[in-house]
Amino acid sequence: MRFKMFLMSVVLMCVGAGCDILDDSTDGNVVRLETQVGSMMTMVNEQQVLLNSHVERLLAAEMIDADTAAKIIKISEEVDRVQPAIVDIAAAIADVNDTGDDFADLMAKLMAVNRASAPYNPYVVPVEAGLGLVTVLAGLFGLNKRKEAQVATAKYSAHKVGVESLTKRITAEGNGGAKIAADLYDAIGKARANLGVK
Repeated sequence: MRFKMFLMSVVLMCVGAGCDILDDSTDGNVVRLETQVGSMMTMVNEQQVLLNSHVERLLAAEMIDADTAAKIIKISEEVDRVQPAIVDIAAAIADVNDTGDDFADLMAKLMAVNRASAPYNPYVVPVEAGLGLVTVLAGLFGLNKRKEAQVATAKYSAHKVGVESLTKRITAEGNGGAKIAADLYDAIGKARANLGVK
């Protein structure tokens, strides 16, 4: 039951406020999230008042039986229980400070949502451990990619120095060396432009 409540609160929050807030939480979007959650809660409350009045009328007109009315009222009570959870989760997302690293920010927001759901989410501990593991593995993967980028940068620098050295030697020899050097630099410029390298 607690997991259903957690799941329902996350789904309602994401549908009502937009999941894109997890990816792009500038100050304006955080304010928008809080505004959307507030307006969604108002709309839900209005719909519940209408629902309760319709249930009473249908029950009085004997169009539904007492069991059906009880089920509808039970759903309404569950919605009432979920509403504070949605507010808590939205507040947790709003409280996360962005670092500029998209992945780290996303993981921080997911962890904040998980922690905010602790009162009704029996899976907080394993989810937190899983999110932590994902963060560690992503960090290791990123470290490996940084090392690869450093090697590629070093290779590029060595290539550049070698080409410049060759160009100087060709230019010094004369006899069309300047034309070859110019053609070489044009070819390198075109290759850089094609690769998006400055």
